[in-house]
Amino acid sequence: MKNNMQRNEKKLISKISFVASMRTLGTSLIIPFIAIYAKELPDSTAYLSGIAFGVFGISQAVLQLPMGRLSDKWGRKETILLALSIYFIGTLLCGLSTNIYHLIFARFLSGVGAFTGVSMAWLTDGTDSERRNSALSYVGLSIGSAVIIGFPLSPILAYEYGIPTLFYISSALIFISIIFIILFMNNQDTEDRCDILIKKESLYAILRDYNIVKLNIIAFLSNLANSSIWFTMPLLIKEKMTITEMWKLYLPISVIGTSLMFYFNQKADKSGTIRTSLIAITFTLAGIIIPIVFINLISYIISFILLYSGNRILSPVITAAVSRYPNNCHKGSLMGILNSFQFMGFFIGGLLGGFMYKFGHQYLFSILFVLFLFCLYSIFTLTDSFEG
Repeated sequence: MKNNMQRNEKKLISKISFVASMRTLGTSLIIPFIAIYAKELPDSTAYLSGIAFGVFGISQAVLQLPMGRLSDKWGRKETILLALSIYFIGTLLCGLSTNIYHLIFARFLSGVGAFTGVSMAWLTDGTDSERRNSALSYVGLSIGSAVIIGFPLSPILAYEYGIPTLFYISSALIFISIIFIILFMNNQDTEDRCDILIKKESLYAILRDYNIVKLNIIAFLSNLANSSIWFTMPLLIKEKMTITEMWKLYLPISVIGTSLMFYFNQKADKSGTIRTSLIAITFTLAGIIIPIVFINLISYIISFILLYSGNRILSPVITAAVSRYPNNCHKGSLMGILNSFQFMGFFIGGLLGGFMYKFGHQYLFSILFVLFLFCLYSIFTLTDSFEG
């Protein structure tokens, strides 16, 4: 019975991994050039570019919880298909944008397709809690592999065919994911599936849990830093290297970050949430300090690698920790809440990056340093029940 369950886990992991990798491949083609694309559109300013970069996060943040709650009642498959269809339309419109305001609207619409939390709930529906970090690390490996392909390929495609083409390719990958889910994926049958309308009192109890609050805050700050870095770093590096040379930067970033994520998350089931999270935050703090002290291309590259690696290590560890909440009836809601915090961080990080860019990156990195000291405090005060 145990072997059958493990085979089922592997099948589910491989299918979720495929969907996640298709979306991530499209996203990794787009992310390196959103800030550049936004700044070059008519009516654009640095601040509006920051909004265009981060507004995807605000619609994701608002809708992750409703999507998660819907998936608890309606089903993971049905909810993800709805979300992906909206995401497909929004991404296509991004490529068709003729000014910065069109892009802001299209990015907001893309974010309405909020399904990240639902996909993680779907994965944890069919995996044992003792193997959850490992399951997430395999999904993370497929995501990282997509990043390894997407980041270096992005500058080449942007130079040859123009940045809007990146959005069209991403739309095609989303469409492939929709067809795959329809044909090959089904909802998981779990013993503790809840055929109930989630009561507000239960949701309030979740939101009052101190461990959940701390994990959500850490996820928020991690994505805030990640978003502001991805807005700022490409603009700084573009001053030092051409678009066609940027693949030389994105290839090592994606390979190193993915390798470290897989290694440390494989260890996380044994070493625990706190130790692995401390390693990730140490990477992040080092990445924040370096460009404050050293202002040159090499320091930017080293910083970028450390910051990306820290985010990649931390994200699945926090997701696995949240999934251990005792009441499985609220798993979709839990993942929705977590992803709401993550994408709210993404939105505010984009705004912060756009606002601080005119003052100098050192001020931005100084703010991030202070925020991550609070992350350290939150990690040290987690209780053992979320260790894994």
